[in-house]
Amino acid sequence: MGYKIYNVALSKQNVSAGERLTISVDIITWDWLKKQMTWNSLKNKFKWSDLIG
Repeated sequence: MGYKIYNVALSKQNVSAGERLTISVDIITWDWLKKQMTWNSLKNKFKWSDLIG
């Protein structure tokens, strides 16, 4: 089973050797959709094939 990724954010643009980089990923789940989207924003932003894997 795979996951759909909505957004990826990096803690920094430039990283030097030895520095730590944090990568934040928003994974699309039905619970995430209920919290983040309204029905209208969902219809405007996604196609059903984007949501059903």
